Amino acid sequence: MFPSLNLLPALVVLLSAANIATADQVPKPEYQVKAQIIRKLLDYLDWPSAEANRSLVVGVLEPSPFGDFLPKELENLVIKGRPVKLRYFRGLSQIGQCDVIFLPEASEENLGTILDSLKGRPIISISDSPGFASRGVTVNLAPVEGRTRLEVNLTTLKGSGVTLSPQVLKSATIVR
Repeated sequence: MFPSLNLLPALVVLLSAANIATADQVPKPEYQVKAQIIRKLLDYLDWPSAEANRSLVVGVLEPSPFGDFLPKELENLVIKGRPVKLRYFRGLSQIGQCDVIFLPEASEENLGTILDSLKGRPIISISDSPGFASRGVTVNLAPVEGRTRLEVNLTTLKGSGVTLSPQVLKSATIVR
């Protein structure tokens, strides 16, 4: 069901070491780290079986903060037999066609409408904006003391029918 625990250390390392650099290292740009976290997170999510026979669509509501980082992370990627496709959306009408949707801070004014349209659907919403997990975003990449930490809204996760590995949940901050 979930990938072997051998991949879990990679996610934990990314989360705990995100944005930290030693004296002879250049810190990775913030959105390169976040793209890597999203890529690793895909390994620990399981969708209902009805979704398993098609591409895994990762969407980004414009404006995208990722530049080339997310496309590079997802290029030629196959997760649990599903080829990963990256799509960008300018409006709300098509975001329901995703399995994962990244909501930038610019979506704050429409956040309630967006999340209402996703309720009960097997779609994981991800953001990196303070307070978005408590407002209903499934996974928030929260900045905490110079690091990126996962916040997971369990109510939204359970409502989606998508499951997230318990090992990842143990290292996340749970929001209800």
